[in-house]
Amino acid sequence: MSYASAHGTTKIITGLAAKLGGKVRGGDPVHRHSIDENAPDAQPWEHNRFATTAERIATVETLVQTAQELSALHYKRFPRKQLFALKAGHGALTAEIERLMGMPPTERPVGRLAVVRQELAAIDAELAEAEQRLRPVDVNVLRAILSFLCGKTGRMFPSAQEIAARAICCVKGVWRSLARLRHHGFIDRIRRSRKKADSDGHFGPQREQTSHAYFLNHRRTMAKRIYQRFIQLREMRWKRLGKNTPAPAPASPEAPKAVLRGNSPLADAIHRLGISLANANP
Repeated sequence: MSYASAHGTTKIITGLAAKLGGKVRGGDPVHRHSIDENAPDAQPWEHNRFATTAERIATVETLVQTAQELSALHYKRFPRKQLFALKAGHGALTAEIERLMGMPPTERPVGRLAVVRQELAAIDAELAEAEQRLRPVDVNVLRAILSFLCGKTGRMFPSAQEIAARAICCVKGVWRSLARLRHHGFIDRIRRSRKKADSDGHFGPQREQTSHAYFLNHRRTMAKRIYQRFIQLREMRWKRLGKNTPAPAPASPEAPKAVLRGNSPLADAIHRLGISLANANP
């Protein structure tokens, strides 16, 4: 018996045993590398906290501006005509390889197959780079995610449906945009899961997927030249907003100082007023 047949037989037997035992297979499979939502690693909010409001606003707005500039550079680097030409060349080279492979070895041009494969590999590399270019919808998705950032706690865990509603795109478009944004270091995420409330005694997955925790990790994941441009733009915006410092903690109240002194004019006036009142009373 082959491995595939043995594996299929095992699944059938296990399923029948669970069915006879009254167990029901759970749904909502959990992705790999998911972390329990209550674990410290699933709450990366310290990456989203800022010392001042001006720093937070400057960082968020500059991230969006940097993404817009990078998107413009990508479309300038890969215009549509060039993409169409690359795809047409890819198809032509693939057809030529198939034709050469179908020829007898003695009839093939010497070295032609190796040259075609090298040209095809170069086109594949360019197409892969073009696939990672930022689209305008990616900038909208980034802006939508950052709009959920809580200034006090740093929490940021919107659902894909909430992001799609603010970015005005579909949920699948959110995942595609998020993959490109993570590739360029604009945003990062942690998959979170939790134990299903009614999972006891059920056959199958015991956990369910929850919303992702989003955090800013551009210092580590951004390309050097993109990060340098981000720092340059942020410093200019931060300066315009006013590079204020955190408000100092309120100091403890000082002890009240004596207001009236023996030689002060106010003390003399009060003393004379008291004498006048005493003389006025019989």
